[in-house]
Amino acid sequence: MMWSRLLGNPSRLISDRPGQNARLGRGQTNLRRGFFRLWLVFSALFVIATAVVYFKEVKSEFEMADFVPDLPVSCPDVPRGSPDAPRGRWGDDYTIGGDGYCWYSVGKFRALYPEYKDLSEDQLYTRLYEKAGKTIRFFAPWTLLLKVVSIGIGAPLIVLALGSAIDWSFAGFSSERKKSHRDHLFGSD
Repeated sequence: MMWSRLLGNPSRLISDRPGQNARLGRGQTNLRRGFFRLWLVFSALFVIATAVVYFKEVKSEFEMADFVPDLPVSCPDVPRGSPDAPRGRWGDDYTIGGDGYCWYSVGKFRALYPEYKDLSEDQLYTRLYEKAGKTIRFFAPWTLLLKVVSIGIGAPLIVLALGSAIDWSFAGFSSERKKSHRDHLFGSD
């Protein structure tokens, strides 16, 4: 019932309270209802525009979150069996990059380097990438999505709150006191 009173029929912009049309003037629109409808339309447009602007960024963040990079380990040119030699078999367990590092998948690395078993994956990536002097970026797609949703919904809600506050403050200047439902039932003082 409340939504039908707020949104109502667009052809019924004249107040439907008895006696209020004389006070408003015949044919004068209900400004609160009109501004609320404008707010709905512009809020929907703002949400759509926010989705369009941030879509590619959010999509790429989710795609990159599924990507699991390999781990770099220094790969010196030393004979096999030396303590500094890479562990495992080339091609099966690791690949050699042009940057002088052997690149291991996480599963193969954990099996071949048990001394790192106490580290979480994030700690393992951070330690090995720092040791190699490389940077790694951890992706947080849900955090970005939450930020975008809060912008898309939060901004229109702030506008609604400001509009309501302005309406409330201007209502204080009204010279005519509106009768409440209680006044109709019990009479006014």
